[in-house]
Amino acid sequence: PLAAQSRFKLGECLYQVKRYDDAITAISGALTKLSDPQERANANYLLGESYRALGQGTRARIYYGTVVSDYGTTSLAPPARGTNTQPGDVESVRFN
Repeated sequence: PLAAQSRFKLGECLYQVKRYDDAITAISGALTKLSDPQERANANYLLGESYRALGQGTRARIYYGTVVSDYGTTSLAPPARGTNTQPGDVESVRFN
């Protein structure tokens, strides 16, 4: 789990510096190994944000949909439902 959490954090950092393709690679690699529901919601949401930043709205909606359907009780479900915003508009969301 620690390796997966570290890989997710790397992906989060790559997203922050707008290296979206690299962020997707790092987060995707971590996603299958994360066990905590909030961590999985964070990973899916950030994948959605990364794909949206790359102009791949259809792929982004898949990950946002996963947050809503599989992790609907997490703090990321409401912003995932409102994904008609631009990438990064959900600045108040904190990833754990």
